[in-house]
Amino acid sequence: MPMSLETSSKIGRLLGNVSYEIFRIARDFSIPVIVLAGVSRKIGWRKDQRPRLADIVSADGIVWYADTVLSIYREEFYDPYTAKKNQIEVNIMKSFYGDVGCFNLLQDRLWGTFVERE
Repeated sequence: MPMSLETSSKIGRLLGNVSYEIFRIARDFSIPVIVLAGVSRKIGWRKDQRPRLADIVSADGIVWYADTVLSIYREEFYDPYTAKKNQIEVNIMKSFYGDVGCFNLLQDRLWGTFVERE
């Protein structure tokens, strides 16, 4: 059964409050918090499937309170015939501490590790 607009709004406010409290506690105790968030499925319909800040599900609290927001993009997920096999693009979409931008990594799937792409 679809969620009513009122219920959806209440859940959104609750997530915003929880996000605020988590980030407040982390700031008070100087501890990092890493939050994983899904992205909207509509990015698969765009020409460029790289995630944007607006694509983050529950973006209200996460994007608002986070000091740094990263996204990971794998071209081979969308195009299995790409020449960019095992390449990961990490995009710094928001940074309170410095520049935003992009860098590339190579994934070693055998060991589950990443190395800088030269």
